Amino acid sequence: YLKEMDLLTLEWAKAHPKSALAHSLHADALVEHGWSYRGTSYAKDVPPEAWKDFKDYLRRAAEYLAANAEVALTDSYAHDVLLKIGRGLSWSDEQMARIAEDGLKRNPEDLGLYFSVAATMVPKWGGNASTLDSYIKHVTEQTRAKHGMSIYARMYASASANDYGHALFDDSHADWSKMKQGYEDYFARY
Repeated sequence: YLKEMDLLTLEWAKAHPKSALAHSLHADALVEHGWSYRGTSYAKDVPPEAWKDFKDYLRRAAEYLAANAEVALTDSYAHDVLLKIGRGLSWSDEQMARIAEDGLKRNPEDLGLYFSVAATMVPKWGGNASTLDSYIKHVTEQTRAKHGMSIYARMYASASANDYGHALFDDSHADWSKMKQGYEDYFARY
């Protein structure tokens, strides 16, 4: 099935070379194919041969997007695919943030890019509470004029769901008073 998806999306991209979506979908298909080798278990449980195939597919996806960047990177979806690749290949926090910022220049409403970067900063992906907190505070300041403190609350809620669970306030730098204000700003807006 995954090989078929790789071929179908590549055919579509070749048939529509000016379509950012077509190129992004092909790269995303390659990423998903890579993840099928790695699986969803802990890194320590992934067999060495699976790592090779996983990384090969992610590199292929990155190379494909780079080769088609002029078209693909006109849409923020390609940036989200790059962030998936970066998480799998352990790109630096700085590189991930630059990718998100570039995507937000194309689509300022694609707040999911911020969440994708933050997801790589939680401990299960090699991050830590301080780095995550700095990033969340930075994003909150960037978006404050439009979203108030809501991004702060939403990003920490996402970190809780992705890693911290019920230990959010014990193991991270989340501040309940800021989260409460964020939820109030979110509810007032929506």
